[in-house]
Amino acid sequence: MKKEIKSSNFLKYQSKNFLKRYLINPLFYKIMQEMDLLKPKEIVDLACGEGFFEQYLIKNGQKLNLIGVDISFQAVAEAKNRNPQANFLVDDVLNLKLKEKFDLALMLELLEHLSQPEKAIASAKKIARRVIISVPWEPWFSWLSWLGGKHFKRFGKHPEHCQFFNKKKLQNLLDKHFPKVEIKSSGPWLIAVCQH
Repeated sequence: MKKEIKSSNFLKYQSKNFLKRYLINPLFYKIMQEMDLLKPKEIVDLACGEGFFEQYLIKNGQKLNLIGVDISFQAVAEAKNRNPQANFLVDDVLNLKLKEKFDLALMLELLEHLSQPEKAIASAKKIARRVIISVPWEPWFSWLSWLGGKHFKRFGKHPEHCQFFNKKKLQNLLDKHFPKVEIKSSGPWLIAVCQH
């Protein structure tokens, strides 16, 4: 029998660590609040992973027309299993085949994993008028990881992250692509609401 491999994303959201759960719930709530202000009709979640944010929205009574997209067949299968009432499909954010247009694109905890985050931003801009982005806020995110005993030899820096954002670096990146960018925070994460 083949052993099922769980992604670091899956393990993070399934963690029994009180601090992780304590920090993730306000992040999801803050993103949901920003969505409520924008009142989108059609939403795409780019790099949705195993559908944990969709599960949070559904549990909180959100009735949304939302499609989750991820490059991982395993993540999409898990997302469908977790949220049978939502739509998910396999696609590559850096080379989207999806042609539909959306009021809002979500890119939650994606850019820090990409060597070329501009390609993901360009993909989101092609299909949505507004984009909500969340990234770990450095150095706070790494410090909390380090204090929690994670990635100790790397001073808390997650081995899957190749981008490390503070407010200025995120603002500079997004200002190249959007005329209107508002950056907020939730614990050790930054949340950017972008419009064009």
